[in-house]
Amino acid sequence: MNVALPRVRFSVVIPCYNYARVVERAIHSALAQRGDDYEVLVINDGSSDNSHDVLERCATTFAGQPLRIVHQANAGLSAVRNRGAQLATGDYLIYLDADDELLPDALEQLRAAPAADNPALIIGGHLSLHPSGREKLHTQPPLPVSKEDCFLDFLRKKIAISNGAVAMRRDVVLANAYDESLRHGEDIPVFALILARHNCVAIDTPLARIYKHDDSMRHNVITAQRAKLRLPAVLFDNPELPAELQRYRREFTARSALSLFRNGVRAGDSALALQAWKHAFAAAPLLALKPKTIGKLVALLLRHGGSRRALPKGF
Repeated sequence: MNVALPRVRFSVVIPCYNYARVVERAIHSALAQRGDDYEVLVINDGSSDNSHDVLERCATTFAGQPLRIVHQANAGLSAVRNRGAQLATGDYLIYLDADDELLPDALEQLRAAPAADNPALIIGGHLSLHPSGREKLHTQPPLPVSKEDCFLDFLRKKIAISNGAVAMRRDVVLANAYDESLRHGEDIPVFALILARHNCVAIDTPLARIYKHDDSMRHNVITAQRAKLRLPAVLFDNPELPAELQRYRREFTARSALSLFRNGVRAGDSALALQAWKHAFAAAPLLALKPKTIGKLVALLLRHGGSRRALPKGF
């Protein structure tokens, strides 16, 4: 007699790159979820630490549970997300970073989410845990009614989406693959395009605990520099983006550049900060000339004595 297997509704995909010290916590948080309609897929993206050994041990420890481990040569986070979508079997994908964890009732909350119109994204809140031990709750208010407002609110950071706290319909992700040339901010074009084209819902319940780290700001800025200013092209050159949303391109270009400007200021990289501000000014002068931004810019110039030698070429 054939026995029907439980339908896989959720695929928890955990990308792992050099997170041997914490990945087991993420795996355990996923496998501890109640129900039998989910799977856990861990993709080791060519880690240079002992992630391979830790994951093989996890495969033994959690034998008999819905866990799959995949090892691959390093390809970057975008490529891992795409491969996770291809290998997963669930209706919805939950990309859980290897250093974060699902809260105990995350999948129950997602099962209870409004199912009308087959939402492409189910966006939840999350808890952020800082190195000091301070934990903060981030709630997710209801989404605007119109897709254009959802798109615009996301670009203006009025809608915050954190991996681990969002479920994404797998067929939609497969149709809107991550740009594998991006090594930073790769989620932004995907989330924005889905919000612009599909029905999405929000639930005001935390789904994940996100661990904040005191990583090297200098390293983050260098990585971001190569991607931040490419994000507008990746998003707005996509032919799937509704034509009426093209009018927000210059605004998003400026906002991306101003984000890089602020990172440069915090990292003490004056040349990068000034270059980013110039890029923002060229795209949308009014945004670049907001008083708070000008205050940071003036302070940056004063630290260099106002010398034009501190300015990038072209200022």
